[in-house]
Amino acid sequence: MLKWTLNLSAFVLALPMLYIFGCGLYTLYCREWMQFLILLVAEFGCFALIFMGTLIADAAERFSGWVAGL
Repeated sequence: MLKWTLNLSAFVLALPMLYIFGCGLYTLYCREWMQFLILLVAEFGCFALIFMGTLIADAAERFSGWVAGL
């Protein structure tokens, strides 16, 4: 169930990440550096959310395997 939720949240976060990436390219083209840095931080924040969700799902799977082994 946790992996299913993680996959769903990754699909939900993929659209805003794509939009943020496109806006970042546009601000880079317009040479608006402060806005580009803000969007870059937002993009890495979304990536970190997905990464942390993966770590939590993996830890929960290992914990349930450990509990089943007792």
